Amino acid sequence: MRDDLTDSQIDELAHRWAAWSRTRRFFAPSIPKNVLAQMQPGRVRPVPDPELSAELALFNTAIAAQGDSPAKISFLIHYLALSRCTKEAAAAQGITRDAFYRRVRRFRRRAYRSMQALEAANDEGAGYVRDDGKVRP
Repeated sequence: MRDDLTDSQIDELAHRWAAWSRTRRFFAPSIPKNVLAQMQPGRVRPVPDPELSAELALFNTAIAAQGDSPAKISFLIHYLALSRCTKEAAAAQGITRDAFYRRVRRFRRRAYRSMQALEAANDEGAGYVRDDGKVRP
């Protein structure tokens, strides 16, 4: 299990997660919307090199496990929508810019704690940690 991270380290993890989540679509070709689109030749694009990370997949699971809330919406706007104007995003939610950042920070911490809990449960379920806390071979 990893040590507790600082807020800036969790922020860096969230930025890595956002970049990771935007590359998930590269693992499978997109499905054409209709029959005519299927008959058209596909565009040639450079092959991307998305990061494969168990840590980011676990963080994604932790985020998805959180209930829908204003804090989750603020988090997703901040990291995935790449909102250029935080004031506008905050005003759309009826809060101040500082309150927007507080929501993002609280949700980020909550998602990280959930990630730690998922990781601990996974380690225990896989039989790596005994009841006395010692690691099994």
